[in-house]
Amino acid sequence: FGDLFKCPMCTGFWTGVFLWAISPYTGLFTFDNTPVTAFILGCYSSMVCYFASMLVTDWGLQIKIEKE
Repeated sequence: FGDLFKCPMCTGFWTGVFLWAISPYTGLFTFDNTPVTAFILGCYSSMVCYFASMLVTDWGLQIKIEKE
C-alpha cells in the first residue's frame, strides 16, 4: 500500500476511481455508474497528477534555466 503513494500515476488513477465510486453519495459531482467511466476518470486523474508532479517538486516549482 505504501508503494501506491510513490508513483504519481498510480495515485492519480486510484484517486479518480475512488471519486467515481463515491459520486452516488455526494452532491458535489455526478458521474454515470459504468466501468468505462471509472476507467476514463482514472486515466484523466492519472494524467493530471503526472503533469502536476512534473511541474511541482518538494522544493516548489521546477524551473530549469539553461545557460548558454
